[in-house]
Amino acid sequence: MIPNPSADHPPRTRRRHLGVLAAVAALIVFGMGSCTGALGHDTPAPAATRTVEHRVTTTPDECLTALTLADNGFSAAGDGFTAASHGFGAVRDGDLKALDDALADAKAAQADLDVTLPRYTAARDACRAATDGDAGA
Repeated sequence: MIPNPSADHPPRTRRRHLGVLAAVAALIVFGMGSCTGALGHDTPAPAATRTVEHRVTTTPDECLTALTLADNGFSAAGDGFTAASHGFGAVRDGDLKALDDALADAKAAQADLDVTLPRYTAARDACRAATDGDAGA
């Protein structure tokens, strides 16, 4: 069993032990403060600075136009494939009215492609020229 110091020592000795303990604690705290001051930690360290350059790339309008026209062309081609599917179904079912409707839809899709394709090709070439690409590829 650990002896109880307060029971072994009279009150006067206990006060002296507490005083010594307080003095040692004060020296430790003071010593830590003076050591950090001696090491230069009381002044703030200079902030590290770094210059960062960001390269911002913008998409030329010609390229955005080409992308829009490509979307339009894919949509028209999809409409043409849908019309062909309906046409095949109409042939299977022997439905001449549905076949005529499918043919009209296919012709409309082809007309959209006939307008969109030359515009897309011109925009694609302008995009390549604007981005130093090969306009003839």
